[in-house]
Amino acid sequence: MKKTIQKRLALIVELRNYAEQMKNGSVFATDFKVMHLLNEAVIQMQEMLAENLELQEQLKSEKTFKKSGKE
Repeated sequence: MKKTIQKRLALIVELRNYAEQMKNGSVFATDFKVMHLLNEAVIQMQEMLAENLELQEQLKSEKTFKKSGKE
């Protein structure tokens, strides 16, 4: 999990650097590297959302289990 988070953070930093270069005019907006990084970022965001949904479901299940155990 730590490795996944580090990978995602590195991707965000790389995207930020490219965005800064684009602002300075040294990179074209149609640069294939930027498009690849954006696609990778979208994939990572989708995975994070899926993980969050799964964790929310687990949390709901645990809360329900604890409530039924108290009754």
